[in-house]
Amino acid sequence: MPKRPGTYLTEAEEERLLRGPDRRKIGGLRDWVILKLFLSTGLRRAELVSLTRSSFREEEDELWLDVIGKGGYWRELPVVDEKLLKALRRYWRKVNISDHPEAPVFLTLKPTDKHPARPITGRVVQTIVEKYVKEAGLTKRISPHSFRHTFCTRALKKSGNLAAVSKLMGHKNVATTSLYLHASQSEMREVVRSLNL
Repeated sequence: MPKRPGTYLTEAEEERLLRGPDRRKIGGLRDWVILKLFLSTGLRRAELVSLTRSSFREEEDELWLDVIGKGGYWRELPVVDEKLLKALRRYWRKVNISDHPEAPVFLTLKPTDKHPARPITGRVVQTIVEKYVKEAGLTKRISPHSFRHTFCTRALKKSGNLAAVSKLMGHKNVATTSLYLHASQSEMREVVRSLNL
């Protein structure tokens, strides 16, 4: 039996979730960037926490994200959302992230003399997601991986380009990506009606 894709967010649920972080505060800005980056790129949690400055590269006025995913496979992702780009650059300035290529992008924000700022962990990301899901009043079981499902589902629905979305997701096989082709009963009915049989 084929594996079913996990839970994904509707656009209305995504908007509710993204209203949660207070971007005027450094912690809220970081959290918003994390949530939006998940939703805009389809990153896995492990990929997000391992991002460094060298993961981001400028190319002809565009920002690209180089990711090493499952099985050590490399893929590149365009970062095109203007709000995300602005917030990401603002976050980098506020946190004063090192320009060293291996400097981690996402850090703990309460450093002390004993415990300097360090890269966030997958568990911290999970806690961030749980916090804003609860604040948004979402009753679905949402995890960081749900954002990956959301990205894939929306990308397929809006573009219809199975090959490109499969490449963005880092799937070895387009059959894996095709699991995200959700169709409602009304959409299926309209397709059949359009055939004029």
